[in-house]
Amino acid sequence: MILAPLFGTVAGLLMLAGLLKLRSPARGNDAYPAPGAALGVRGTRIAAVAEIGLGCVALAAPGRVVAATCGAAFAAFAAYTIRLMAASDGPADCGCFGESGGTVGPGHVLLDLACAAVGLGAAIAPPRTLASIVAEAPLTGAVLVCGIAAAVYALYLAYTALPEAWSAYAGGAQR
Repeated sequence: MILAPLFGTVAGLLMLAGLLKLRSPARGNDAYPAPGAALGVRGTRIAAVAEIGLGCVALAAPGRVVAATCGAAFAAFAAYTIRLMAASDGPADCGCFGESGGTVGPGHVLLDLACAAVGLGAAIAPPRTLASIVAEAPLTGAVLVCGIAAAVYALYLAYTALPEAWSAYAGGAQR
């Protein structure tokens, strides 16, 4: 039962990232392009639709192949983030959430790797679908779905707002 909400959160995060990329692809900066600049607007929108599709399929039918694909996607995101950190001289925007993406850093890589680990875990032992949980116990399922939505939003903030807040806090402590 514990894997279903974790995997639901990972799938929801993929869907949110895809939706935000679809709405406004990131342009990147001169130091290193965010996916929007590297892929172009059309390529970014295709990637966004793929993320939305993978997230939807992961929620509807969290089988081994789908879970492994989610895990591989987040492992690729971690590799991209490491490459982005190595290639840029200063803070760089990942473009993960379109133009509302966050500054990359070690925390970003850890979040990606944690999501990849959830995908791997779900590939080993596929979780139940959220629909089956809601059908079996509607009240529990409703609370679970609300918790997953809150966790997706918390992860979104961890990717986008936390790095800037942390650097502002760290800068204030040095004074």
